[in-house]
Amino acid sequence: MSIETQLQGAIDYCNEKLADKGVTEIATNIVDIGNKIENVESLPEFLDYVYNITINPAAVLPSITNVYIGKCAAAYSSSNCSNSSKKTLRLYGPGKLTTLTNAFYQCNFSNIVFDIDTSNVAYWKEAFNRTYSLKVIEGEPLDFSAAKNSSSLQNTFINCTQLLEIRIKENTIKISISFPNAQYLSADSVQSIINGLTDMTEQTAPTLTLNTVIKQKMTKTQIAEITAKNWTLA
Repeated sequence: MSIETQLQGAIDYCNEKLADKGVTEIATNIVDIGNKIENVESLPEFLDYVYNITINPAAVLPSITNVYIGKCAAAYSSSNCSNSSKKTLRLYGPGKLTTLTNAFYQCNFSNIVFDIDTSNVAYWKEAFNRTYSLKVIEGEPLDFSAAKNSSSLQNTFINCTQLLEIRIKENTIKISISFPNAQYLSADSVQSIINGLTDMTEQTAPTLTLNTVIKQKMTKTQIAEITAKNWTLA
């Protein structure tokens, strides 16, 4: 089945759902559908369908505040959500995501809430790249235990220039991770990152890269803790 046929199927499906909600004007494309939906929480089947046929859901993000994760395994994004007027994006539901590559790339949200299990996400490459407005990643602590490939966390937090708060599940980071532009990280966030590092004793030392401003604020105890886990601080 061609992607065009799949896309038309998604549009037809969504029009039926919109009609059930009293929307009679027919939507002709995914962006138009997104503009008609105020809260996707009432239409979880919509996102399941779109995700499952691998059509980019970012096209509807400008008008969405809640994203239901059902049976889908991957969330892909693009600069389509860079013009979003919404400030908070919430991911929730029973889904077991495995891929968040480029998921929030260039998005304009200040808060992203993970009310979802991320323990199966193996690929986070550039997930938050260029999220220049992002200040808080909250909800469930991010679980990086499935990220084992050397490039799984490549540039995940690059260009997160305003990031203040992030929580990471303890002992789930096994490969190099970088926060090169995050100079405003809170003390609690920095400690959460350190706590997230897995003890790599007797293994090749991965690298934790932090912004120079953050490194200058770190305590000797924190630096010693990183070293004791056989991590290189850069």
